[in-house]
Amino acid sequence: MGILIVLAAQPWPVRAHAFPMHQTPGAGAELSAPPPKVQILFDAELEAPFSTLRVVDESNHSVCAGKGHVVADNNHLLVADLKPLGPGKYHVFWSVVSRDGHRTKGDYTFRVEP
Repeated sequence: MGILIVLAAQPWPVRAHAFPMHQTPGAGAELSAPPPKVQILFDAELEAPFSTLRVVDESNHSVCAGKGHVVADNNHLLVADLKPLGPGKYHVFWSVVSRDGHRTKGDYTFRVEP
């Protein structure tokens, strides 16, 4: 019984990295209308100065209307406002640092149909 009490009193380990829980538009999405922004919700708090989000077109030109950023009142949410998009394939690149200092990065694509 004494061992159970000791184990129960130990703090659970904190996750070492931030991972996406939800993306809008989602990875591989085929959209009939262009999205006004890209949003990625993470499972951990993000360090705003070290977290980035960018979206490029098929020619590798940025389609962001400003810098991707962590939302001030929700430090789990990374957002990039977009310029008006035409039909085509778009590539999302994200890189975040969680509050514990670990970096995670990834990318995905979505398509706007004509």
